[in-house]
Amino acid sequence: RGGGEGRVRGQSVDRRDRRFPPIAPTIEDLINRMPNPSSRIVGIYLAGSENRRTGWADLQGNQVTTKALRSTDDILRETIAAKPDCVSIDAPLTLPKGRCCTSDACDCRKHGISRLCERELRKRGIGVYWTLIQSMRALTLRGMAIAQELQREGLTVIESFPGAAQDILRIPRKRKSLPYLYNGLVCFGIKGFAPLDEMTHDELDAVTSAIVGAFYLAGMYEALGSPDEGCLIIPVLPTPAPC
Repeated sequence: RGGGEGRVRGQSVDRRDRRFPPIAPTIEDLINRMPNPSSRIVGIYLAGSENRRTGWADLQGNQVTTKALRSTDDILRETIAAKPDCVSIDAPLTLPKGRCCTSDACDCRKHGISRLCERELRKRGIGVYWTLIQSMRALTLRGMAIAQELQREGLTVIESFPGAAQDILRIPRKRKSLPYLYNGLVCFGIKGFAPLDEMTHDELDAVTSAIVGAFYLAGMYEALGSPDEGCLIIPVLPTPAPC
């Protein structure tokens, strides 16, 4: 739901720029920071329609399994059956503040089509689509419905954006290179992948969403947005120690 390589906190996310290298954690570092090291996380790279694939990932420790799903019923069934400690969904899970619906004919249209979290990402140079542009409306409504159903089941649900996480972690996005994205996730310490030629890009982004959930459970995250509108979770890297 966004495009292009980005910038993080005013600095270019160019993998060649080593002047200010972040301290890149691995999945093992996150596991060691979690209250429960055996926590289970489901990452969902949601499609706006059942006619398109949704990437689904089940991450426990450093082991991941992935699937390509389509129907909302399948997504809910697989996710609930996994009994995750956190569900991380790549889709807008709330409407902009003041909006009661997605219709342009409604008076609530005066409150706009974007949320604070998306405007903040744009300020940081990370490309992201506004929640209620025409092409995002079906995804937003589907994401909200799935999140609400999972929350009724007592599950913790967060909103994630794999593209932003990949920029922050300096892992190439799929548009740049699918093999580089695959290798970046392997270098992060994720294991259990099927061979690349047996996986879809949707599944790789679902794994990235699950990694955002790991940052969340490890307490290494920033919640962009506001409580009354909804927050988007992004990873936070440790600050390098001064020389």
